[in-house]
Formats: sequence, C-alpha cells, structure tokens
Amino acid sequence: AKVKEWLVKNGAQPETIDASLTNEGIEKFCHEEKFMERLQDPVMLLELVGPEVVAQVLAEKAWTHGAEDKLKPLGLEEPKQALIDTFTDVLGGGPDSQLVDRLKEGKPKEETATEAAAASNEAAAQDNTKAKNKDEDAFGDPNKVIAKGMVKPEFLVKVAAPWVKLKQVVDQERAEAQPQGGNKDLLVSIPEAVEIQQYVIFGCFRSYKLQDIVVDCVPFFLIAIYSIWDTITKRYLINLQAKSYYMTDSETSLYRPFYVWLTDTRLEVFSGDHVLIGLLASFGLFVWSFLFLLILFLVLRKNKDQLMTAQLFHTFGFFYNGLEPDCYYWEILVKRMDVLIVYIVTYTQFVPDIKAKLIVYLVLSGCAWVLHSGARPFDDRLAGMLDRLEYNALRARFFTFALVQIMLLSDAPEIFNVIVAVLILSVNFQVCIAIVWSWLMEVFGDNSSDESEEAKEGTADQVTDNVPGLDDDNSSDPIMLCLKSLAKKVIKCGILQLVLLVPFIIMGPLSRMRRSIEGTVPLFRWKGWGWGVDILTHRPKDGRQKCLRQFSGWLLRSFYNLSDESQRAFAAEVTGSMTDHLLTNAGFNSMPSGLLDFQFAFPTVLARAQEKFPPPQKLTLPMLLAEANNYVLEVRAAGYAKEATGQASRTRSSSTIDAAFYEDREGVEHAISAEQMNAGLLFLHRLPPAELHDLVSGFLCTLEELWSKTDGGSKKLREMSAAEDEEFEADVREAQVPNPIRIPTTPPLMRPSGH
Repeated sequence: AKVKEWLVKNGAQPETIDASLTNEGIEKFCHEEKFMERLQDPVMLLELVGPEVVAQVLAEKAWTHGAEDKLKPLGLEEPKQALIDTFTDVLGGGPDSQLVDRLKEGKPKEETATEAAAASNEAAAQDNTKAKNKDEDAFGDPNKVIAKGMVKPEFLVKVAAPWVKLKQVVDQERAEAQPQGGNKDLLVSIPEAVEIQQYVIFGCFRSYKLQDIVVDCVPFFLIAIYSIWDTITKRYLINLQAKSYYMTDSETSLYRPFYVWLTDTRLEVFSGDHVLIGLLASFGLFVWSFLFLLILFLVLRKNKDQLMTAQLFHTFGFFYNGLEPDCYYWEILVKRMDVLIVYIVTYTQFVPDIKAKLIVYLVLSGCAWVLHSGARPFDDRLAGMLDRLEYNALRARFFTFALVQIMLLSDAPEIFNVIVAVLILSVNFQVCIAIVWSWLMEVFGDNSSDESEEAKEGTADQVTDNVPGLDDDNSSDPIMLCLKSLAKKVIKCGILQLVLLVPFIIMGPLSRMRRSIEGTVPLFRWKGWGWGVDILTHRPKDGRQKCLRQFSGWLLRSFYNLSDESQRAFAAEVTGSMTDHLLTNAGFNSMPSGLLDFQFAFPTVLARAQEKFPPPQKLTLPMLLAEANNYVLEVRAAGYAKEATGQASRTRSSSTIDAAFYEDREGVEHAISAEQMNAGLLFLHRLPPAELHDLVSGFLCTLEELWSKTDGGSKKLREMSAAEDEEFEADVREAQVPNPIRIPTTPPLMRPSGH
C-alpha cells in the first residue's frame, strides 16, 4: 500500500500499478534497508513495477519541471501521453525498438537536430563541457540516460522534445514504408540475440572449477544408475526367485508346497540360510528399484513448473524430454513401474501358477494400453508419430497375450492354433515394420540423391549427417568431431557401403515423395486481428499418376497422417492443446481475447525469428515482439482483411465457408502448416509459467495495438460496421420487419482482458 501510494503521488496510474505490482516483487526488496527511499533507484523500480509505471513516473517528473513548454512547438494533441509512450519504448516496455536503436546510433535525424541544438545551446550557457556530454548522452545508451534522468529532472526536460520528435519520425517512416509493399530496410530491427550459456568443456561442463564439475556430473550419475536399473533389478529378483514343489513335510507329515530357491534348490526361500539373502535382496529391491524412481519423481514434481529452465533441463531432461509437460513423470513412474511389476510377477511366487501369470500379463498390458490411449504422453511432432508407434506396440502386446491365452486355455484343433500363431506374428510384424520404416526414412531418406553412384560416394557423409549430434559440421565439440570421423571411417568399408547403399536407393525416392506430399497439406493463414484464419487447400495438378506412385503416395499419407482430413484434425488437436496449455500454465485470471489470433500468428513469427537467429542464440521476448511487429505490417500490407472487407455483407458472410486453394506452396506467404503450429506449441512448452504469461500478454497486446494503428485497423473496421448498421436499419425500415436481429459481420476488436 505504501509503494502504491508513493507511485500514485509521483504520477503513476492506479490501474497500471495494479497490473504490474505483485507481492513477489515487494517481498524481494522489502527486507533491504531504506526500502522506500530506494524507490528512486531506476534499476530496482524497473524490476519492481515494470517499464510502463516507471515511464509514467518519469513523465510526471519531467512534466512538473517544465517539459510541457518544451513539447508545445510539436503541436501534439496529447503531449503528456506522447511523452509517456516515448519513455515506455525507451525502457523496453513498448513494441518500438527502432527508437532505441536510433538513440544508440548517436546520430539523430535532421528533424530532431533543431530540438537537440536548442537544448544544447541552453545548457551551454551554464557549462559548455557538461552540456556537450549531456548532448551525447541524450542520444546514447537509453539505460544510462534513464539512470541519470531518474535523479535529474532537468535532464528529462532537456531530452523530452528530441525523444518525442524522434519517435514521431520513426512512426512516420514505418507508416510510409509499408503500404507500398513493405521496405524491409525500414521495418523494426531486431536487437542482437543473447547467446545461451554454453557448456564449453566437451559440451558437458561449464568450467574447470571443482564445484561446477561436481554439479555438472549429476546427470551422468543419474543416467548411469537409470541405465543399469534393469540389470540390477533382475539380479535382486533372481535372489528371490523360487519354484514350488509339493512334498511331505517331515515335521508335520503334511503334503504342502515348498518354495525352493532356484539358485540353490537345497534352500527354501526366507527360511534357514536364505533368510539373510532374502532380506538383503528385498531391501535392495526397495531402495534401488522403487525408492530411486520415487525420489526422482518427487524431485521432478517439486520443480514441475521450472523443468524447462536451463539448469534443470541439463540435469533431468533425459527423463522427460519428448514428453508433454503434464506427463513429465511418464517414463519413470508409468513405464518403469510397468516393467517392475512384470519382473515381480515373473521372478517371484507372487503369482505361482503359470497360467495365472499369463492372465496378470494380459491385465497389465491392457492397463498400459488404456493409460497410454488416455494420456498420449509424447509430444506431437510428425502428427503424433511417437504416440502412434507406442499405441501400436502396446496394442500388439495386448493381443499377443490374449491370443496366447486362447491357445493355452482352449482345446482347439491344430488348424486353429496355426491361425492364432499367424495372427500373433502378423500383429508383431506390423509393429516391427513401422518402427524400422520410420528409422530408415529418418536416417537414409532425407539426404539421398538421385543417382546411385552419388549415393554410394556420399554414403558416409549422408549417414553421419542424419545421426542426431553428428550433423553439425561447424561443431566445436571434440567428442562429436571424433565420433563423426570414426563413423565415416567405419562406414567407408566396402562391404558396409554396399549394405548401406540398398536403403539409400529404396528410401531416397520415398523420402522425396514424402517431402512433395508435405508440400500439399492444408495451410492456415492469419488474416489480421479479429479476422480469423484462411484454410488453404492444395489444388492437385491435372494428369494421372502411375499405380505404383499412387500406392506409394497413399502409403506415405497413411503412415505420416498427411491427408487433408488428418492434417485438419491435427491442427484442431494442436489448437486445443495450445489453449489447454495457456489456460493451465500461463497464470491467467481471465481468458484473454484473441487466443485464436495468437495460435496462428505466433508460430509464423517464431519460425521467422528462429530463421534469423538460429541456435545457439536464444530468442528473447523483445525479439519476438519486434518480429511480430514486422509480421503484422506485412499481413496488413498484403490486404487479407481488405479482401474480406471489400465485399458485400452477404458475400463476406458466405466467404468463410468457401474453399481457398493454392497450387505452389512457395508462392503462399504468411501461411503455416499444422506441423509448424505444433512447433510453436513445443516452444511454449519449454517456457516457465512467468515467461509464458509475459509472452502471451505482450504478443496479444502487440497484435492489437499495431493492427489498430494501420489502415486495416479498428477505426476503419468500426466505420465500416457503422455504415453496415445504417444500411441494415434502412433495409429493415423498408421491409417493415418487427424486432430484427442484427448479426454483425465485422469482428469486434477487443483488448486482451487484464493486460
């Protein structure tokens, strides 16, 4: 309450304070000495309340010390608000980063030179040397400027007019450049990316310090323990493995089962000399096979909201990479527990009868199949390829046990058993073929050439280039370079080249056909804020194809889900998953409007930003917002919304159900496929909740604000809507329709709720 009172007293708006000030921010600084006095510190205040509130405080300070007189010659309608917007952009809270770049250049435009010279001459009357330094700072690093201006109101007054004028010039340049087709040189420039912290020593360690080495060794220990978990678990269970024999007890003369230890059939389990062995094996089984997985699960569960941060992902990413964020536990809790229960049933007398063991196997396989079908835990790359392969494998497991049960429990003739055996082989063969096919296509298909001789000469390079981790020719990691060199030398063996040549010859044409089919899937093009999405369907070329090519195309479409219906269903699934992820992990207290715009615009912006800044550079929020700025301007210049608004109301209403076609994907701009939408979802999965909230909020506000400032923005749309309303009311009066229902054809432009 005291902080809010201080901010309001210094010119901040209460609604902006409520959206920025949080208890977490207060708790971070309130324990420091002279907390209230330190509110004058720009660094702390920026971290506490954000750039918008700080910009309002700076503008109020400048305004009360005479900035109003400096801004009068500019003829602004709302000079104070213009000053606030300028300070917000300089502090990094607005969409305009070109203003910051122009300030850092130190060379203001001619339009701002007059204002800068006037300010310089006025200050030179007091101290020429200091004035010169201040003039340089006025068009230097904005962070240094704000740090000085926070405690020097006269400095804010001095730079107010040049900065506001420069912002007007920047906005005017962008507005003039874009309607003529988009001069890319005048688009908002993206600042240099921040490189990800590298593990410079063998890609595993950050430095030579003992502390860093010990910390960075943790994933090695975890992976090593996890890798031998299966072997050690079976060793413990072998010490408990027994078989039942019915014999007469010499003491009681009763005929009862004796559970003898298979390693030494002279000993009965948990009796006599085997007691110590059984207790040690049971304790080891509990600690190694169960407690290790439980502790690992609890650690992941405790940090489930930060699993994608760099440190946690480096330490524990092996266990959940490739899984949906909500299914981080799947590998260690579901898959391993399934294996553990199977081992216990197999190696112990928990279920003594052989047929009963088969029944338990059948129940376990059915439970695993059902759990996977309900959760679909793997991410959806390649239209959910991993989920489909796992689903087919679990289905084959279930039917294998079911058919074996039928053969054993039924006294059927030999021909029936042959049929069942053929079915078992067919089900498992189908799964094996699917797994091998997908692996061969990834390893031998993507870089294959047309000529067999070229394939033969480049076999070593093509194989190593397709192996994950060995495909980077510019890698500085000595381990990767050694492995790639070794792999090339091994593969260059004549016999191996001959063996590897066959998959290249077979998979090469299929891979090229697959890429060709991927270029014909439905595309989704965002038309503008509130204007929905165009669904573009490929128009096939005339001409008949050969039967073999038709069959191959059908096979690839079926295996990779590349048909129009499958891709539309995949896009709908990604849209639902993205909505689910945003509402459950982004921390929204109310559902923001424009989610549909975000779901189709963000993947395009992300792909463009990643193309400009490939790994190992890290994308930052200002970079994505700047690229969103460029994208909105290009979409508006392309006129997708104008094409819709230029038609009559009846035509525009019906145009939403008319099919749109394309013939060449390279000629379709600003359109994305369902797979690219899923790439955007995977990027969002890797963001912590706080960063996800900031990204979505900033992105939606950027889309709306930029779109509303363009010719296709809210003003024109509202004018069109008003004209349509007048036309509609005139038609109603002429037709004398009582109580008409007005169905708006122009979508409302709404600011995202709560941002």
